[in-house]
Amino acid sequence: MGLTDKLRRSLNGQEEEDEDGIITSISNASTLSWSTRIKGFIICFVAGIILSILGSIFVFLANYIAFAVLYSVGTLTSLASTMFLMGPVNQLKKMFDPTRLIATIILLVCIVLTIIAAKPLEIPGLCIFFCILQFIALAWYSISYIPFARYSFIIFALCTILLIYLLNSVIIYNAPLLATIAQLLIFSMNGELDVSNRITYLT
Repeated sequence: MGLTDKLRRSLNGQEEEDEDGIITSISNASTLSWSTRIKGFIICFVAGIILSILGSIFVFLANYIAFAVLYSVGTLTSLASTMFLMGPVNQLKKMFDPTRLIATIILLVCIVLTIIAAKPLEIPGLCIFFCILQFIALAWYSISYIPFARYSFIIFALCTILLIYLLNSVIIYNAPLLATIAQLLIFSMNGELDVSNRITYLT
C-alpha cells in the first residue's frame, strides 16, 4: 500500500473500520475523487486564511465588528477545509475526540465570545484577545494530527522561554553568559532564590 493510500485511509478513518463500520461508510459516501478533495481542501483553507487576514486589516481601521466577523468566519472556513479530506461525519468525530475535545470547545467558545465582544459589549481589547485565543486553539487543534507535534511544540516553547531569559540576563544585567547559566543551575538545585540576590549575583 502506497503512502497516498495510507494517508487516504487514515483521513477517512478506515483504520477503525471494525469498530465504526457504519460511521465510516457514511463518511466515505462521497462522489468526489481524491484529487478533487485535495483541491477543495486547498481552496477552502486558503480562503480561510485570506478572510482572517482581511479581517485583521479592519483592526487598523477601528472596525472591530468587521474584524471579528471576518476573522471568525476565516477560522471556521480553515477548520472546515479538512472535511474535504475525511468527510463531515468523520471530521466531527475527530473534532470531539478526547485528545482534541478541549481545543475544539475553546475554539468554538472563543469564536462566539469574539462576536459578542465586538458588537454587544463593544470592547476592542477583549475582541482582539479572544481572536488570539482562537488562533492558539486552532493551532493546538491542528498539530494534534501530527505525531509528537504537541510535545515538540511544548519543548520548543520552553527552550524559547529559557533563551529569552538568558538573553534578558545578559543584555539587561550585563551578566556573563556562563555566570547566567551557572545561576540557572543553582536555581534548579536549590529551588527558589531571592530576586534581589539573583540580581546582585548577575551584576
